[in-house]
Amino acid sequence: MHEADINVPLLVLRGDGGAMSLDAFRAAPSRTIGSGPAAGVAAALHQLQLTNGIILECGGTSSNVSVVKHGRTVLRDLRVMGRITSIRSVDSWVVGAAGGSMARLGRKRIDEVGPRSAHVAGLPYSCFADPAELRGVVADVIAPREGDPETYAVVRAGDAANALGFVDEAEHWAHGSAEAARLAFDAVGARLKRSGEDVAHQLLDRAVDKIAEAVAEAAKTHGFGPEVPVVALGGAGTALAPRVAQRLGRPLLRPAHPEVLSSIGAALSLVRAEIVRHCSGPGATAALAREAERACVDAGAAPMTVTVTAKFEARNGWLRAVATGAVALESGAAGREPLDEDGQRAVAATVTGADAERLRIVASTGYYRVFRDDGSSQVAVVDGLGAVPVVERARRVVLAENSERLLAELEQAVEEGTTNLGVGSLLPRVCVVAGAHVVDLSDSRRAEDILTGAAAVLNGNDGPAVAVVWG
Repeated sequence: MHEADINVPLLVLRGDGGAMSLDAFRAAPSRTIGSGPAAGVAAALHQLQLTNGIILECGGTSSNVSVVKHGRTVLRDLRVMGRITSIRSVDSWVVGAAGGSMARLGRKRIDEVGPRSAHVAGLPYSCFADPAELRGVVADVIAPREGDPETYAVVRAGDAANALGFVDEAEHWAHGSAEAARLAFDAVGARLKRSGEDVAHQLLDRAVDKIAEAVAEAAKTHGFGPEVPVVALGGAGTALAPRVAQRLGRPLLRPAHPEVLSSIGAALSLVRAEIVRHCSGPGATAALAREAERACVDAGAAPMTVTVTAKFEARNGWLRAVATGAVALESGAAGREPLDEDGQRAVAATVTGADAERLRIVASTGYYRVFRDDGSSQVAVVDGLGAVPVVERARRVVLAENSERLLAELEQAVEEGTTNLGVGSLLPRVCVVAGAHVVDLSDSRRAEDILTGAAAVLNGNDGPAVAVVWG
């Protein structure tokens, strides 16, 4: 970037669709886990105005499967060795099969595809070669890396799609020489005593089967019917996604420029605000941080994605606060205008299915309004641009003017909402809304964990706060 004279801040996409500075990335690199699928979801939401869809991004080594549901992404807490972590990321499935995945040969057939890819092995792709270079070649097997089985052949899923004529010339990113690809498969076929066309079908079928299994699991997990489309993204998306959609009987959505659309989606999502002041004294840093946070939200970032860093520069006496965040991962969020109370109420009515006139405002934190339909007990938390981080049928809504009171009332609500099962207890689910933050504490295993988490969210909050209790 420096050599290209691009003098702009560098932001890193987080796995939850938010953004972080380079310093924040160095301090907590694990927050970027799942950022690849997050970029794909951002593309589908901001560019395609998608309501429901299964995002399939096929690269060279792996394919990412994620979902858009009711116009929003689905986040989850990452688990490591069965233990829940504080890291949030887009709910996704990663498959070790993609456009560059290499064939693994058995005695007379292709036994498997991947997980190694041609570019991981440092090898060329057959369909991008000059056909003259492949005439008369003899197929051999290799171990791409030390410790790998010596069963890999230098033909890949993308080669198979080209050899079989499944990639149009207009899809230039995935399109290669069909002749060169066929020559490579003829060589592998001679080794397996099969036709090259048969080998190409075997390889493509193996890759499609692995990816389709993940797509089917995503659809089942989120209750999607057969009408929900597969969205083809990534350099190999146009080569593989059509076969996956066909295999599962789902419609296919093929956006323009799928090879770069995720990058565009990520770029459109990221928001940064910086404020510098000559100021000092008690509370100056916190006040400037809040100002930067507000500026970032006003620029279009979803409040719950914003993080702020502030530091004093002694050399010039400046106090600098930098807020980074991202546009909400919801359909059309990138082009939204700020909403007034009536606009937020209309959004709440849509997501809860309630009559707008029956919705009352339970609380307003300055960043969110919390609406409730007393008839159905549905609660919706809506931000100033119409993003909805929480929609639940609440057992109770706890509202307090300060953090101390909220914690006291929340403790009582958790105690009343806990079901004793004899061998254990079933805790209610809890979400806390304070300032710009919305934190779901539903994975807590003990009542004291809920209260400790709530206290951490409320630390430094000097305005009203809300806890939504359900389940």
